[in-house]
Formats: sequence, C-alpha cells, structure tokens
Amino acid sequence: VAPGSFKVVGLAGHGLGAEGMGVGSEQYPSRDAGTVRVGTYGTVDLTPSLHLAPTILMQKSVDRYVKGDEYTWVTLNARLLQDINPNLLMQYEATFQPQNLKPKGYVQPNGYVRNDAKGTFYKLTVAPTLRPAGMDPFFGRPELRLYASYLKWDKELNDFLASDTLGGDILSSTSKWNFGVQMEVWF
Repeated sequence: VAPGSFKVVGLAGHGLGAEGMGVGSEQYPSRDAGTVRVGTYGTVDLTPSLHLAPTILMQKSVDRYVKGDEYTWVTLNARLLQDINPNLLMQYEATFQPQNLKPKGYVQPNGYVRNDAKGTFYKLTVAPTLRPAGMDPFFGRPELRLYASYLKWDKELNDFLASDTLGGDILSSTSKWNFGVQMEVWF
C-alpha cells in the first residue's frame, strides 16, 4: 500500500516467565502463572513528511498471583509523526485499552486488596520532539521530547485497587493531565 514495515510478536510464559511486560518486575508471581501476549506494530509513510505507526497488543494472564485470577487487556494505539524540519518532529498519539481484571481478592504484600474491575483506559498525547537530522522518524534515536498527555478511564477501573502509592486523588477521579520531558538514547 505504501512504504513501511511491520512486525508480529508473540510471547508466552509460565511461572516467573509469565511477566510479559518486564521479566523480573513482579515480586510475587504464582508458580502457576501463565501469560500469552500477541501483537503487531509497524510504520507506514503516508507522505514523505507524514508517518503512521499503529500498534495492536493483546494479553491474557491466568493464575498470576492466586489460583483463578485473570487479567485481560487489548491495546489499540496509533502514533502520527509529522516532520516539521530535519530536527523537529511532532508526534500525536491516541490509545484505547479495554481491560477486564479479575484478581479474585488478591492481597498484595503491602496489604492492598485488588478488586475485580472492568473498563477502558484512553490516552491522547502531543509531543514536540528534537532529534539529529536524517534520523528514521519512528526508530531513530536519540530524541528529546516534551509531552502533554490527557488520560481518561472508566470509573469502574478505580475499584481495582482501593489504595496505592499514587495517592487518593488519582484513584477517585476518571481523568488526569500528564506533562513531562523524555530523553531516549538507543545503543
């Protein structure tokens, strides 16, 4: 259809290997934990200065912490990249993520109880990005970007964790703005 590339990924794991987002990042997975994650992502050049990077990811985890728990989510994401000049790239991103979380009353070691929750998370981001000239618009690094993200989620997702280190105001609302600076360097 147009110049670009795509990849298809699949991950499956059991026990400690069931942590698909970051191996070793979970401290208390069940020995019986199982996870399957599949997805596809890529880039397509819509014009010489406009690029699209869509992503679809799906994950299902069972027996993650306790027998019978189940965590299911799907992420649909689209990033539009616009070359303004050789050193400035504008990035616009939209994310839609339905979630069905059934922790079966799992109590974290810190005493926080996870509750069943079902709902959708949404995110819109705008990120002006500085980079060296001649870089690939999606995979090229280094990049320095400012970003503003609007996050919104269904109120039902607030029930997942009644307490958290993020603070009560985040858990009682259904939207937030997030602003920041991000630097990426790949070797």
